[in-house]
Amino acid sequence: MGQDQKNSIKWDELRSGEKQILAPLQDKWDKLSLAKQNRLKNGVMKWNAMSPEQQKNLQAKTPNLETKNY
Repeated sequence: MGQDQKNSIKWDELRSGEKQILAPLQDKWDKLSLAKQNRLKNGVMKWNAMSPEQQKNLQAKTPNLETKNY
């Protein structure tokens, strides 16, 4: 943590679809490292590329994803 804020992705710079998926992390977003922010953004892109069936299968495999401590 303790990253240089100039090198982070600002919450307001995220697209609405990214914000919707990453909403549980909104309060922590500015404290995440740039690398972690990028990994999460990439995860959102992969999620959005999945079919509804693939999303459902992933949700079943990771039921505690929203409560993961980032």
